Amino acid sequence: MNNEQFRQLVNKTKALSLQAIHNAGSGHPGGCLSVAEILCHLYFRELRNHPEAEPGNYDPSSPQRDICILSKGHAAPMLYSVLSQLKNPPITEAEVLRLRKLGSKAQGHPSLSWLPAVEASTGSLGQGVSVAVGFAYMLKGSGRRVYCVLGDGDMAEGVSVEAMRISEGLGLSNLFFVLDCNGKQSDRHSVDYARGHLGFSMTQVNYFELGYMGTGHASLYGDADLARNLLPQLAVVKTIKGAGVSFMMLDRDGYHGSIVLSDKELEIAVRELS
Repeated sequence: MNNEQFRQLVNKTKALSLQAIHNAGSGHPGGCLSVAEILCHLYFRELRNHPEAEPGNYDPSSPQRDICILSKGHAAPMLYSVLSQLKNPPITEAEVLRLRKLGSKAQGHPSLSWLPAVEASTGSLGQGVSVAVGFAYMLKGSGRRVYCVLGDGDMAEGVSVEAMRISEGLGLSNLFFVLDCNGKQSDRHSVDYARGHLGFSMTQVNYFELGYMGTGHASLYGDADLARNLLPQLAVVKTIKGAGVSFMMLDRDGYHGSIVLSDKELEIAVRELS
C-alpha cells in the first residue's frame, strides 16, 4: 500500500466512523479521528499474522497473530471501521453503521463478547493497559507482539502508570504502547504525561507529529532490532482531536463526549474527508 492509498484508507475509515456515530445519535468523533492514522498503520503496516510474517493482510483470527488492544475504548467506531477494511473483515461496513444498536457487533465500547476481533473489552480508561501487560507476559518469548493504543485520559489513570512500571520490571520487550496524544480530555486540556511526568525508563520513546504515517515510516519504533530491546517501548504520536474536519479541529473541546452529529455536520465532514 503506497502513501496515497494509505491516505485514502484513513479518510474512508474516518468518514465511516462519523457516519456510524451520526446513525447512533451519540459517540466520540474527535478522539476517533485523532487515532485513525495510528489504527490504520497498525492493522495494515505493523501487525503480523505470525512471528515470521510480513505486515499486511492481517487476520485477527490467526492463532499466531500479534495482539492489538484499544485502551481508549470510546474510539471504538474507528476500530470497527478499520477492522471492516481488512482482507477478511470480522465486521462489515453495514454492521459498523449499526453502532450502538441493540444486538449489534458494534457496541458503544469494544466488547469481546460481541466481536472477538477487538481482543479485549475496554472502556474504563487505563483498563486496556493492564490487559495488554497480561497478554505480553503470557506471550513473552513466543515471538508474538502486543500493542496497546491509549490516549491522554489513559495516561491520567493510576492503573496505567502501575501497569507500565510493572511491564518494565518484567522486561516485556514484546510490548509496545502507542499514545494518541491529542492534548485534550473530557474535562480539560491534558498535560504531556509521557514527557517528564511518569519517570519511565523504557528502552525507546519515539515522538511523531500528526501525518507521520503517510511519509514512509516502516515502523512506529524506528529501525531498531526489536528483539534486542529488553524493555517495553512507547511511541508518542502528537495528533489533533477531530483531525481532518475543520469545525471539529477548531472546537475548544475537540468534539469530545457523547456528541450528536447533525445531518449538516456529517455532510460537511464527509465532504472534507473525500
